[in-house]
Amino acid sequence: MFEEDDLKIKRARGEEIAPKSYSIARISKMKSFAQIRGMSKHNNREFVTPNADEEKTPDNIQLVGTDDIEADVKKRITESGMDLKRLRKNSVLSVDHMLTASPEYFRPNGEKPGEYDQQRLDSWVEASMKFLKDEYGDNLVNAKLHLDESTPHIHAIMVPVHHDPNKRQPTNLRAKEWFNGRDKLIEFQDRYHAATQHLGLERGVRGSKAKHQRVKAYYSHLNQAEQSITGITAKDLTPKKQGMMQKETPEEVANRINNLIKQNNLHLSDKAITAESEKRKRQGLERVASKASESKQLFNGLLKGLTPLQKQEAVKAFALKTHELRQLQQKEKSKYKSQEKD
Repeated sequence: MFEEDDLKIKRARGEEIAPKSYSIARISKMKSFAQIRGMSKHNNREFVTPNADEEKTPDNIQLVGTDDIEADVKKRITESGMDLKRLRKNSVLSVDHMLTASPEYFRPNGEKPGEYDQQRLDSWVEASMKFLKDEYGDNLVNAKLHLDESTPHIHAIMVPVHHDPNKRQPTNLRAKEWFNGRDKLIEFQDRYHAATQHLGLERGVRGSKAKHQRVKAYYSHLNQAEQSITGITAKDLTPKKQGMMQKETPEEVANRINNLIKQNNLHLSDKAITAESEKRKRQGLERVASKASESKQLFNGLLKGLTPLQKQEAVKAFALKTHELRQLQQKEKSKYKSQEKD
């Protein structure tokens, strides 16, 4: 039975439908050893990481390499026969991979952010590490599992050492052999999904035009969103000191908690409004893209097998269609701007 039909039946029966969980992979190229040193300090929590729980930091696990990413990268480069002093200035020295999955995968029973199902975690780590080793071999120089943030994730570092005997310099740093253009990135996402789909993880929409966030921004937004819905803690209910001896009264505690709830609700309301606005914008642009595709098909069909005179007529028809498309684009943009003002 098709998945869509199955979901309709479940809804009709009033059955609970579990949210989908997705495999997630992001990459970030590093072109300087200063960037790599910064990454190393982040991985080892050598400076304050706002989203990390200091008490859980000792739970983080070094899966590959050492706690000195810079040394691991340099070692791979020199062992490959390259001179660190003669590397191209614009070379990609290493590529950081952030691998994770939807929070629902790690917390199937509604656990709090920062908690996870150990069996699911172990299975995901095993599958992800196999993928990385199969993908990069000796070029995989470092990998660390972070368990001190809201959702488990792996930061893995690969050095793009590429060997081509037909080149004047057969061994080079050549990141574009792995990550050059949209198609190769899509194929990378496909392979990671294939390596984790047995865990019940799905792939995002293949070929989606959605822009991926930078690794740092992605995790910052994820942690902030989860922290905003954590709820009231026992610490929040504890009366705070207002002077040397005086503490909050029960009424003052209640007012403070109510203000926290009000601020949280306003924050979530703003997010919902923004999401709905973006949805309307996307739908409008999708309609425009559909019209553009129709125009292209019309143009190609008209030109096929035509005489020069007939092609001139076809170009005129295409110009008319293009004019209509531009009018539609302007209409959609105006509609979206008016919605934003409202």
